[in-house]
Amino acid sequence: MEEQASLDISKIKARAAAVNTARHAKAITIEAQARVEDALQNAGLNAAEAAAEEEEEAKKTLEDYDDKKAVVMDKVLVEKGEQATARVEETQAKMLMVSAKRKYNKIMSEIKRVTAERKASLQVGCSCESVYVVMQDRRRVRGVGG
Repeated sequence: MEEQASLDISKIKARAAAVNTARHAKAITIEAQARVEDALQNAGLNAAEAAAEEEEEAKKTLEDYDDKKAVVMDKVLVEKGEQATARVEETQAKMLMVSAKRKYNKIMSEIKRVTAERKASLQVGCSCESVYVVMQDRRRVRGVGG
């Protein structure tokens, strides 16, 4: 019986050791799970912070891009404005040139008319002189005046 009692005590001790080992393993498992959860939580927080920093950098980059785009668009608008101004100035210059050409043609026409009148007047003057000379000759021939 002593042997049986000794065996029973050994079994109880083995069971107690097994229970203690199981409790210890469970405690280790719970601690490991807690550490894993902490590590995951820290990793999540770190990832969230990194994502926030990247988002901030992306916003800054986008703002820089928008600023540069605005500058380029302003330059494009200025160039378009200058181009439109140049077209207007070109049109005005063409209109002035057409007007000047009309005035030139009018002046040239007037010069031609005056020249023609002068020429006709000179011819009339020459004719008058000729007639005068002929009349003088006739008067001399007739003996009138002399």
